Amino acid sequence: MLSGSIDSSMMDYGEAFRAKKAGLKLLVNAADIHSLLAGGLAVNIKKLKEQPDQVRRMLKAMSQALKYMQENPEGTQQVMMNWLKLDREMAADIYQMARNNYTKNGIVDEPTLNSLVTTMLAEAGIKNVNVSQLVDFSLLQQVLK
Repeated sequence: MLSGSIDSSMMDYGEAFRAKKAGLKLLVNAADIHSLLAGGLAVNIKKLKEQPDQVRRMLKAMSQALKYMQENPEGTQQVMMNWLKLDREMAADIYQMARNNYTKNGIVDEPTLNSLVTTMLAEAGIKNVNVSQLVDFSLLQQVLK
């Protein structure tokens, strides 16, 4: 884009940060206009039946992490700097761009979930499967009480 050979491009957050630093303008952050998700937890039925307490503990840890990310931007950015080896400016900018990719409590609203799962199933060529067969927030709802 800097050479003028293309006018625009989709980018990940690191690329978007570098583009902005180079003087290019971020036109839109997809997370601001479309529900996107970063992360999640998938377990098989055997795990749910044999080790539900382990799954609950993991869900609790994930919900605490989501809460921390929302309530402590500076601490989250420090973790990003340490784990991802980012400088403060890049961590702060990426945090701001990415924060809408995360749910408030781990529960995904039904329209977003249906759209996401339906798209994934279609891309995988899987037919005759309902979203309700694949998703169960009941353990998470117990953890959040």
